[in-house]
Amino acid sequence: MFGWFGSKQKSRRGYDEVNDPTGGEGVEFFRAWSHNNELVVKLDAEMFDQTSFAGVFLADIARHYARAFVQSGRCETEADALAKIRAAFDAEWFEPTDQVRGEILKQ
Repeated sequence: MFGWFGSKQKSRRGYDEVNDPTGGEGVEFFRAWSHNNELVVKLDAEMFDQTSFAGVFLADIARHYARAFVQSGRCETEADALAKIRAAFDAEWFEPTDQVRGEILKQ
């Protein structure tokens, strides 16, 4: 798990990009944007053989956010932040506030 809250720069496409912390050796498989109060994602569903990877990925992302909330002063401890994240996750899981749309794009 690699935590990184690095510098951002404005791209030609109009959204913020973060400099690649791997020096070009990593493989990008997920991006997310907020647009008109909606979550927009780009992901590579074929990169990993097992669907269980999604669970590990989501848990790792929650830990990164928890650490960022502590470092930015929004939460006292990572455990507190994770508990709040988990409560919101469970609420959204069992009673979604919106529907997921989209499809796999053919290249």
